[in-house]
Amino acid sequence: MYSTVILNAELNFSLIKMKETGTKEEITQRLKSAIWITVSRIVTEQTRSVPVDNSFVDALTELVFEQAVTLGGDLESFAKLDNRVVITMRDLDMVLRRNEGLKEAVYAFQG
Repeated sequence: MYSTVILNAELNFSLIKMKETGTKEEITQRLKSAIWITVSRIVTEQTRSVPVDNSFVDALTELVFEQAVTLGGDLESFAKLDNRVVITMRDLDMVLRRNEGLKEAVYAFQG
């Protein structure tokens, strides 16, 4: 759970520093790089006594990225169903309705 909070905080910081200019491919690559750095730090922290291959970090980074893309699409869909263009906490509640553990982590992070 703490790793999830750390991941969210570090990603938010990385995204704030990230320039929003460039092609879709350039922005995607910068986002994946930010995710890779964060995932790598968490893996290193959690597996101090076990060596981890970079291909594992690469695969985990791709998984996190794809989950984020799916989450974004789901949030947009729920907002559109309610005839809105702004995503709200109601949309997030709809996404999290079947994952109580993640819902608790999100609300704990929110404060």
